This record gives sequence, C-alpha cells and structure tokens, in this order.
Amino acid sequence: MNTKAQFKLSGVAIAFSLALTIGCGNAEAGCKSGFVWRDAKDGDGVCVTPAERTEAKQQNANASNNRRPGGGQYGPNTCRDGYVWREAFANDVVCVTPTERQKAQQQNALNAQRSTASAPPPPRPTAPPAASNERCKDYAKYAVADYNQANGLLKCSQQMKQENPGRWHTRFDQHYNWCLTAQQAWLTSEVKARDALLVSCGGRSRL
Repeated sequence: MNTKAQFKLSGVAIAFSLALTIGCGNAEAGCKSGFVWRDAKDGDGVCVTPAERTEAKQQNANASNNRRPGGGQYGPNTCRDGYVWREAFANDVVCVTPTERQKAQQQNALNAQRSTASAPPPPRPTAPPAASNERCKDYAKYAVADYNQANGLLKCSQQMKQENPGRWHTRFDQHYNWCLTAQQAWLTSEVKARDALLVSCGGRSRL
C-alpha cells in the first residue's frame, strides 16, 4: 500500500473515531460540562452531578426498606416513620429522608442553570386528571380545601406540619390518583384525621 492510500485510510479512521465519540457524548446531551441526567426514572433529564445521580439510584434501590411493612394509610407506598415521599417528579413515591426530598427539589430548581438550551425540560407535575371518578374527585377537592383551611390558621398550620406530608398538601392529582387505588377504609381514615386536626386547632366546629 502506498503512502497516499495509507494517509486516506488514516483520515477515515480518525473521522470515524471522532463521530463515535461525538455520538456517545450526546447520550446525555443538554447538560453543561460536569453534569449528567439524574435518571431517577426513565426520562428524568434534570441535570445533576454524577454523585447526585448515584444517590438517586441508591434511593430507588433502597425504597422498599423505607416503606412501612404491610402498608398503611397510603397503601403499599406508605413510608416508615421519619421518611417522606421524594417527589422529585409527579407521583414520585420513593421514600427518603426529609433532607433528601429537599435536595431533590433543589436539583429541580437548579436545572436551568445546569443545562444548555437544548436540554430536555425537567419532569413537570401532571395536570389534574379528568373527573372520571366522582368519588375521588370529591376526595381530592376536599383534601385540598382542608389543607388551605388549616394553612390559614397558625395553630392548625403548626399541627399540620407535624403530620405525614402525604396527607396535607395542595396537589389535587396526587390525592386523586391515590384515591383510585385506596381502600374505602383508608379514605375514611384520612378524612377523619384531617377533620380531627381542624377540630382540635379551632379551624372547624365539632359536629
């Protein structure tokens, strides 16, 4: 083989190598240098550090250990005492510590700074589902109303913060979706628990 032919082959090899490298680099396109996709679930494109992605995967792997054995008021996804849902994206019910949940929320807030213009958007909360189940529509509506009522009174708000955050929040879709698979006894228990708190703190008159 002459020198000219060898030069052409070398050029082709270099070009192929560069193309392969660029193609592999696009596996997590959209994040600035030093950041990667969180991958807490398929399609989770929030840009985080490699260490933070490892933490998210460890949380996923350890999720069953942080759930209450036998389930509870929130079905099989009920967390053990001291743990809360991570809520890194809509319907994220991986049980983690409150500090870990706060960190996931901070990662979502920092995504714009850590991503390039071509980055995929972070997971967005799902819109409230269609009211195809009237029972669950009413359950979610009153759960949100109870939260707003309690949050407007200092004593109620203080007591509310000491309870399971899965019970007290304004996310209609999560209340609704949980209701769809919950047993009637669980629903009744949640309604009574919210009512009892409001009565005890003066936000509601005892019937």
